[in-house]
Amino acid sequence: MTLSRSITRTAPSTVAATSIVTSQLAVQTRGMGFVDLTDEVEKFLQEAKAKEGALTLFIRHPSASLTIQENADPSVLVDLGTALSRLAPENGAAAGIACGNLVSLFEASLRLLHPVMPFITEEIWHAVYDGNPPLKSIALAAYPQADEKQVDLAAETSMAIVQDLIVAVRNLRAELKVEQKQKVPIQIYAPDAEIKSLLGQNQSAIERLAGVEGVTFVESSLAKVAGARSTARFDVHVVYEKKIDVAAERARLTKELEQVEKEMANGQRQLGNEQFLAKAPAKVADGMRKRLTELEGLREKIRNSLEQLG
Repeated sequence: MTLSRSITRTAPSTVAATSIVTSQLAVQTRGMGFVDLTDEVEKFLQEAKAKEGALTLFIRHPSASLTIQENADPSVLVDLGTALSRLAPENGAAAGIACGNLVSLFEASLRLLHPVMPFITEEIWHAVYDGNPPLKSIALAAYPQADEKQVDLAAETSMAIVQDLIVAVRNLRAELKVEQKQKVPIQIYAPDAEIKSLLGQNQSAIERLAGVEGVTFVESSLAKVAGARSTARFDVHVVYEKKIDVAAERARLTKELEQVEKEMANGQRQLGNEQFLAKAPAKVADGMRKRLTELEGLREKIRNSLEQLG
């Protein structure tokens, strides 16, 4: 299993009169965005030959909200919920590791943001070390360096699949108007044995973060079950006795079908561009072809669901 990621960065533009160098960076990843961002900032500094001066980063992220529970991207909520759940008393053996990882990432984030927010990051950095930091100022601390050894595509892909399932169940609960405190059983169809095993290993996290009281793996597709969610890797159905709004469900599926077909058209257009194929790494092209195959399967499932609704 591999996880597709997209990183684009415009070429640095320089205004010689004032030595202002700017570049727009866009990182789209379901994995370790911090490593990706740090790596691209390093490249920008090298290309701009910025040995001295101030660096300003304007960062927009789905979780950039003071009200995380209301406005954060669902995948960010899953990441946050998973990390915080490991700090629970019943998970004492893993709490120390989880806490250490969170603090390490937070401290590195402070160093990354310090050129943008010097005063607040300085104060927080000192607080992280309980007033006794290893250096007099965060400005003297090493700037974060991207470590490719920290990138584990297999782990990122596995986490993304679990995230997709949790988000799908949460969305189904919202559509069915299930009470927040009420736990519901779910059915999962995963034709790939590896994915089925992955979801089984993470069943406790799925139950805790998606409000589920039981997980049943079925042997046949759930694509034609009204109200079920289908992805390229699994189908999921929330077992909840409530009448489904057929018109709303048809509208949702139609919109989802349009999005899938749009993504397929974009992929086919890129793969049909000889200039793109000549420049793109083989892994990128192969990943796009694999994604097209997955989208074709997903499109068929959505069409079957629409036929089932009549």
